[in-house]
Amino acid sequence: MVNLHFSQIAASYKNKNIKELISHYTEDTGLLFWNDIGRPITNRQELALWYEELFSQYDVVSINFQINQVYRCEDVLATASQWKITLKRPDDNSLSEELSLRTTHIFKRQNNSHWLICHLHASPVPSVST
Repeated sequence: MVNLHFSQIAASYKNKNIKELISHYTEDTGLLFWNDIGRPITNRQELALWYEELFSQYDVVSINFQINQVYRCEDVLATASQWKITLKRPDDNSLSEELSLRTTHIFKRQNNSHWLICHLHASPVPSVST
C-alpha cells in the first residue's frame, strides 16, 4: 500500500498533477504538512497553493524513494523513507538541482478502507563533501 501511494505521488510530481497529489491527503482537521522552511500547512487548500508555488519554480526531472521502515497500529501507519528529487528551473535546461529528503509520513485509515496521509514531515539530508 505504501509503495503504491508513493509511486503515485512520484508520478504526480513529475506530471505536476496537484489534484492527484492532494487526493493522497486527509481532508480532516488533523492534517499537518511541514518541512524545515516555511510554516506548517494544515489543510488541502494551503497544500495546493504550496504545490502551485513549487511547480511554478521547478520542473521535476526525476524522483525516487526508498521506504526504510513501516509501523502499523490498527488504523494508523507510519513510514520512514528517503526521497531523491532532481529539479530544474523551466527557463534553464542546463542546470538541475538534486534534493535529498528524509521523510516521515503518517497515514490514517479512512472509513475502514482507504489510507490517507494526515502528517508529513520532510527534512533535507545534508550532502557529504569529500
